[in-house]
Amino acid sequence: MKPHVEGERTVANVLKLKITVQDMDKKELDLAFFRNCVEDLLAISAPKIAPLVVSEIIGKETSSHIFSDYIIHHKKEVFAIKDFVSEEYSISIQLK
Repeated sequence: MKPHVEGERTVANVLKLKITVQDMDKKELDLAFFRNCVEDLLAISAPKIAPLVVSEIIGKETSSHIFSDYIIHHKKEVFAIKDFVSEEYSISIQLK
């Protein structure tokens, strides 16, 4: 089953997705999963800008862009505690 978003446009003006990568051996798989989730969310919530956002933002460290009626924030954070490293990726899609 594909994810879907229901509701009125006025109900949610900010959508957020976040993933924490804790196993660096599986980082590429986790980021591919995150990219697919972002693509699915955008295809439903903002289909006109979906291709632009995914190609422009995913993979960059931190960025903010305005596409059409949306403000998109993408952020990458790295957490290191002794020998343990994790990375957190988040994206928020907000109506202007």
